[in-house]
Amino acid sequence: MHNSIYQSCEGVTDSDILTIQENIRSRQETIRKEILIVVEKKRYLNRLLPICRLSGKALSHICSYLTHDRTPPPFLRTRYPCITMSHVCHSWRETVLQIPELWSTFCLGSPHCVALHLERSGDALLQVSTTRPSIIANFDNLYAKPQFSTFATDALKLVLRQSHRVRSLTLDVSKRALEDAFDHFYKDVGAEHKSALQSIILITKGSCELPNILSVPHLSALTCIELRGYQMVWHPSLLQFTTLNRIIIRNSRTHDSCSCGIHGLLHVLRNNPRVRVLEFVDASRDSTCSDSIDTPGEELLLISLRSLETLKIHSDAACINFFLTQCAIPTWTITDLKACDIIRSSPSAADFRKTIHTLRSVMSHIAKKSSLMNGLQLTFHYLLEAENANITIRRPPNGIVFQTYHYNPSCERTPSTTHREQLVERDQFHFHYPSLLTTGFSDTLRDLLLVLPLSRCYLHQDRDHYRAP
Repeated sequence: MHNSIYQSCEGVTDSDILTIQENIRSRQETIRKEILIVVEKKRYLNRLLPICRLSGKALSHICSYLTHDRTPPPFLRTRYPCITMSHVCHSWRETVLQIPELWSTFCLGSPHCVALHLERSGDALLQVSTTRPSIIANFDNLYAKPQFSTFATDALKLVLRQSHRVRSLTLDVSKRALEDAFDHFYKDVGAEHKSALQSIILITKGSCELPNILSVPHLSALTCIELRGYQMVWHPSLLQFTTLNRIIIRNSRTHDSCSCGIHGLLHVLRNNPRVRVLEFVDASRDSTCSDSIDTPGEELLLISLRSLETLKIHSDAACINFFLTQCAIPTWTITDLKACDIIRSSPSAADFRKTIHTLRSVMSHIAKKSSLMNGLQLTFHYLLEAENANITIRRPPNGIVFQTYHYNPSCERTPSTTHREQLVERDQFHFHYPSLLTTGFSDTLRDLLLVLPLSRCYLHQDRDHYRAP
């Protein structure tokens, strides 16, 4: 054995031995450094915040708050929450990348970030907007910035290429940017392309006309349209939709003609029998439009509105009066009905009687359908001698209370009846009017009571309009 070892060592010089020894020392040093690195990593992990040491299961639960079905918590309401989370630590990054649904909700902005979301969202349905969720005010003027318009147009083009996955779009960019992106999209996909878009919200701050971006053949799955701030001329393409069940118009100015205004609405409701939600909030009509609606139009609107589940109107007097006197809806949600166009700052007795006459007609129509009274609340706002007044009609569980508030900017608003009276006398008519009103108004008001199913009526006349309850 010794001979074999001796024979194997023959030819080994001293320099070879020194080289071997040097290699051994180098290897030992490498091992020592690796041990130090492992120890340092353990110390680093121990110094990390507890949230960075969460298990994959806990991280997945946190990430579920970023999906489109749930509202993210405030600290994650950023333009790109998933990218922000992926920068926390390696563990978070791995977890975020394994959940494609997290990347399906994002804001338009940097084309690079949008491309990352499109790639990492896999086949999940997309929800896209130009504003951060719940922080819209911070992005009010994004559409007016040229650099953002360019980014948004390029990013929107990337999104539209995945239109078969886009479920919701909220766009607050210029009309030209919208038309540029959609024109490019329609030219690329061809006439046979069908998108998955179900909801589109278009926002503008400049009261411009509705952009020509709604193509019925390509948006056959669209069920919800919300327009904010646009001049409400019903675009011909909008009139061709037949799948809508939710129409919301906010802060718009409508024009009445053969293809717009109330007639345009009639056309839309006729073509979309499944409409369940119709909202007009702060919508005012042009002073040059006509208030008259022909009988066929009234009947059509009456038929169209019977299937509505929710109707919200916050508009001018002509639009309100027409809706209230024509529609027959199983359940109503009507709030903040402005009637300032009927009564000016210094109304005459005749104008005031006209207002009450309109209210009488409305209540006469409603009283015939007792089922409509449950939960009904109507509020009319008008002006009295440059001071605000408010008439509220509401139906408590066991009766109706008709109240008015007379406001003074220097005084706190208080109801005319005490809280105890409201609790005890539910089936009563409480009215408190200023002494400046004429007798003709009182007569008209008493005439209004004939259509109200009330057991008692109280008329209060007091020069002190703000008697504490």
